Amino acid sequence: VVRPPSVPNTLVTTNQAHTTVYNVPIGGRVSYRVTLRVPEGTTPAAVLTDVLDSGLALVSLDSLTASPALSAGNGAFADVQPVNQGRRIRLDFGTLTNSDTDNATDETVTLDYTVVVLNSTGNNRGTGRNNAVSVAYTGGGITASAPNVTILEPTLQVACHPLDVRHAR
Repeated sequence: VVRPPSVPNTLVTTNQAHTTVYNVPIGGRVSYRVTLRVPEGTTPAAVLTDVLDSGLALVSLDSLTASPALSAGNGAFADVQPVNQGRRIRLDFGTLTNSDTDNATDETVTLDYTVVVLNSTGNNRGTGRNNAVSVAYTGGGITASAPNVTILEPTLQVACHPLDVRHAR
């Protein structure tokens, strides 16, 4: 049985040691991993698009790796360059070919990238942000989203104490 493509989308880590992966301050960076499982045979005109919520911006594409049995019609995987439009990553693979016939082994394309939480109007304490990844191909498409990250902001406190005016100059 040949399984259809799937695209799990996960949060991996943040760059802030004092936070959890799901709670990120303004300026914090979040690492995402998108794994596209490619079925045996060919997947024509495969295009992966990942759109970040407003308030997040792409910092870097950290890695793009593929199982050895996979090939991309638009060249080697290292040649497939993302189109980065700030909040949108687009990878056009052309026809993906999976030459492995072992159903027990998944062949995958894995994309790791880093985003930053912007200091923007909509990013307030408690606001959730995530991404939506889709893979379109001839004959179908699939979508997935990672869990939300929650925006953290510091709580400011002001203390007021009277001065001893006897010692003031």
